[in-house]
Amino acid sequence: MRSVEFCYWLQGFFELSHLTEGVYASHTDGKPAATTLFLQKPHYQCIQDHINLVKTYEGAKVLPFVHWLEGCIAGYLVSSAATNDYDAAPAFAQAVDITKEIQTRLGNLFAHEIDPSYGKDKQDAMNQAHTGTRPSRIHDSDRRLRC
Repeated sequence: MRSVEFCYWLQGFFELSHLTEGVYASHTDGKPAATTLFLQKPHYQCIQDHINLVKTYEGAKVLPFVHWLEGCIAGYLVSSAATNDYDAAPAFAQAVDITKEIQTRLGNLFAHEIDPSYGKDKQDAMNQAHTGTRPSRIHDSDRRLRC
């Protein structure tokens, strides 16, 4: 798997996740709230497994985003190793914040590096596919994730 293919794979996960209740939480401090996407340890392990595929194929030539994400995953897993309690408000808030940061950086990678490599005529088609009446996949924001 190449870095760009990995980015498409991860982007697809985020775009389809709004249909998957298992990666959402609907609570903060034990009280119901708007559903919020967040990654959990099994998701991080799956992502890391795919990063390992990228590193096997590309070696040190992986995109900087992939290196950043691997460090982010390692840091998060170490910081959350003592607590498996996603019902605890601090752990839940950290999981949500990290997930949003991953989504933001991935969106920026597509907007500034991957999508422009296809040329203006293809870019217009990609933009059109992500406009319309469908809800945004980034919560608390009007930005749309891209494929």
